[in-house]
Amino acid sequence: MRATWMRGGTSKCWVFTESDLDAAGEDRTELLVRIFGSPDIRQIDGIGGGTSTTSKAVLLRPSRRPGVDVDYTFGQVSITEPTVDWASNCGNCSAVAGLYALQAGWVRPSGERTTVTVLNTNTDQLIRQEVPTPRRRVVNAGDNEIAGVPYPALGVRMGFVKPAGRTTGRLFPTGERRERIDDGAGGLEVTLIDACAPVVVVDAAALGLGGAEAPTEVDARPGLLARLERVRAGAARRTATGPASPPAEVVTSTRSSSPAALPRP
Repeated sequence: MRATWMRGGTSKCWVFTESDLDAAGEDRTELLVRIFGSPDIRQIDGIGGGTSTTSKAVLLRPSRRPGVDVDYTFGQVSITEPTVDWASNCGNCSAVAGLYALQAGWVRPSGERTTVTVLNTNTDQLIRQEVPTPRRRVVNAGDNEIAGVPYPALGVRMGFVKPAGRTTGRLFPTGERRERIDDGAGGLEVTLIDACAPVVVVDAAALGLGGAEAPTEVDARPGLLARLERVRAGAARRTATGPASPPAEVVTSTRSSSPAALPRP
C-alpha cells in the first residue's frame, strides 16, 4: 500500500490516494485500523504514532466537481478501538492536500504561489490553499515557523469558505455565546463553536493554567485531563456530535500568544 507521510500544522498525516485504498478491495475503516496498528496504545504493529496527533489518515483524489481541484477526506484512526472517526475534519491535515496535489501532478504550478481548491468531503467544506511554488517549481522546504514544531517548513495559506456550522449546522450549536458545563469541580464557563469543526473554548485561568503549557505539562495532571474529558463529553451531548466524535478543546489565555497544547487537537 503506497502512502506519503506529511506534516500539516502540528499533526502527522499519512496520505493515501483513494484509488490505492479501493484497489485493496477491503472496507476502508477495517483497512486503516490494521495499517495504523489499532487497537493498541502503542500502535506497535502499524504506522500510527500512539497519539491522536499521529494517528490521522488523509484520503485524496482529483476532483470531478467544477471549480474544485482535490477531494479530501479525513479519518481520525482510534488508538484504543478498531474504529475510524469520519464525522469531522482536521484543520492541520487539511494543509497537506494542496502540496500533495502539486507533487502528484494533479495541479500545475501557476506562479510564485499556486492556488489549489480543496473540498473536504466530511463537512462539505471548501478550502482555498495558496502553496508556494517559487519560479513555478514544486518544493518541500520552507522557512515558515509555527508554535509547537521545532523546525521550519513550507508555509501554506488556507482560507475556509463559509465555515460556520459545517458539522452541527450552526456557528453556535446551542445558540448560546457562553454557557456552563459540568466538569466535576463546580462547572466551567465555555463557548461551544462550530467553525469548520466543533470546538469547546475554555479560559486557561479557570483551569489554573497560563495558556502556553507544553503537552507534557498537561499530561502530568491527570485530574485536569479528567475534568477536560468530562467537559468534552458534556459538549458532545449538547452539540449532538456524539461520543465517537466529541468537540476538540482549546484552552485560551489573553496573556499568551499560543493556546495550551492539549492531548487531543
